[in-house]
Amino acid sequence: MIITAAHGVVLLALAFLLWKRADPTIKRYFWPAWILKLAAGAVLGWIYTYYYAGGDTWGFFRDGVTLAREARTNFSVYVRFLWSGDESFDVWSQLRLPQPRALFLSKIVSLFCLLTHDRYMAVAWYFSMLSFWSAWHLTTVVSRYWPPARAAAVLALLYWPTAVLWTSGIIKESLALASLYFLVAISLQVWARQRLSVLTVGLVAFALWMLWSLKYYYLAVFLPVACAALVMRRLLLPRMPSAGPISKVAVWIALGIVPAVLLSQLHPNFYPERFLSVITENYEAFQRLSEANDMAHFPSLEPTLASVLRHSPAALLTGLFRPWVWEAHTFFQVAVAIENIVLAVLILMSLRHLRTLPRSPHRLLVLSIVVYTVLLCVFLTLSTPNFGTLSRYRVGFLPFLVLLVCADNVWITRIFRFLQSSK
Repeated sequence: MIITAAHGVVLLALAFLLWKRADPTIKRYFWPAWILKLAAGAVLGWIYTYYYAGGDTWGFFRDGVTLAREARTNFSVYVRFLWSGDESFDVWSQLRLPQPRALFLSKIVSLFCLLTHDRYMAVAWYFSMLSFWSAWHLTTVVSRYWPPARAAAVLALLYWPTAVLWTSGIIKESLALASLYFLVAISLQVWARQRLSVLTVGLVAFALWMLWSLKYYYLAVFLPVACAALVMRRLLLPRMPSAGPISKVAVWIALGIVPAVLLSQLHPNFYPERFLSVITENYEAFQRLSEANDMAHFPSLEPTLASVLRHSPAALLTGLFRPWVWEAHTFFQVAVAIENIVLAVLILMSLRHLRTLPRSPHRLLVLSIVVYTVLLCVFLTLSTPNFGTLSRYRVGFLPFLVLLVCADNVWITRIFRFLQSSK
């Protein structure tokens, strides 16, 4: 308890330094969001202890403790295992989650176990702090360059319930979203024509590696969309002033295909001959493991492009809005269903902006967010149809969608102004 409290003091000091440098326009939201984030890391451990009776977070932690114990007894072996751990190491047989992405996270957990003397709560707080820092950084960037979206960024990135919960504590999403938020922030800075330092470029490379190692499918969708948008914005749009919107969209799509093809060669699950089979195999695996009323069903889903396209509209609606309230039969499903209703209302309210979108200077950003959301949502829903797992996985796109539909929302803006004016 004393060690955990000591690390809590360290994190508080780090948070204070971050708060001192915060943008004054959003500074008042810092401490409530920080407390919420660390509390979410603790709640996640409670959920996996008493609701799921175990699960990923404890598996990652126990493997991290096992590796930290190895470091204390034979540090050189530990260092070699971090670099190239495989079945040839004795410690391999003691690991609960030896799958590549799980093992990658467990190695990171082991570093924090060494720092905290194997205290779960302290490690969870450090993970939450990293995720919070990245979310705060992205909120600051949005606030600086797009002031009208300031309130939307605060809500979407710092306070949206499932986005806060599932990016906290010892789970892959904590560090994956920390990496993704950072990459999005840098992309927006490049969009705004800000020069990047050598250190920032190095951090970008590190974030790309982290995201690919933890959630490669997030990066596989984000990178083509972001690269296409940035190339269009910085290089091509100034050179095609007379081109029509259809031509511009066609060029944007073509630009996105190039990095998508390159990324498809970097992971076996994205090989063209395997990709559709991976979706259906994952769907069938979840179908075997899940209760019938705990998942979405896509009858006759086959590993063909026609079948995937046919089920895509239903998958999109499921990924965005299910479980419906009448489908929920646990406390957490009810909570997610209520959040989905709020999201549906916000999306409906945002549709009024469609008539002005063609004239908006931000239309390429809007298109990029929509395409990223649709592609990732459909892919995740078809391959991960379990409602509980999907609620966690969809944090890869949900905060960005919430930011988009809340931008210029009159009610959210009024609430934000009221909070700004209150003492």
